[in-house]
Amino acid sequence: LPAACASALLFGLIHAPNPTLMIACSLAGFVWAAQFERRPNLYAIALSHALLSTCLSNSLPKSILASMRVGWSYLLH
Repeated sequence: LPAACASALLFGLIHAPNPTLMIACSLAGFVWAAQFERRPNLYAIALSHALLSTCLSNSLPKSILASMRVGWSYLLH
């Protein structure tokens, strides 16, 4: 569990400074890391990441997601 928490926080920090993506990715990262500890399968994680990001980008307004930009492109947008 500590490793899952640490990796989830790192995954969220990768998506800084976009707060919506940081929260969503930290939560999803924790679920993925905890699941990977039980049954290691990168294919399931990759597929669920693709599906979740597609659903997130199509369900939330662009103003909340800032077009899923991170880093300098988020700050300059």
